[in-house]
Amino acid sequence: MSIDVGPGGDGSDIFIDVITTSGTVRGITCSRMGSVITSCGTWVLRTTPMPGDTLGP
Repeated sequence: MSIDVGPGGDGSDIFIDVITTSGTVRGITCSRMGSVITSCGTWVLRTTPMPGDTLGP
C-alpha cells in the first residue's frame, strides 16, 4: 500500500494506492481539512507499475 499527501497545506488531498493479491493496482483520492478526511472518491483501477517506476496521483 502507498499513501501520499498532496503538495502541502491543510487542504491537501490524500492519495491511497493498493496492490491486490492478484497484482492489480487500485487507488482512491480523499480530500481533507486539517487532520479530518472530508470526502473520498471511488476506487479506480490504476496502471500496474513495472519495477523502478514512480507513481503519481
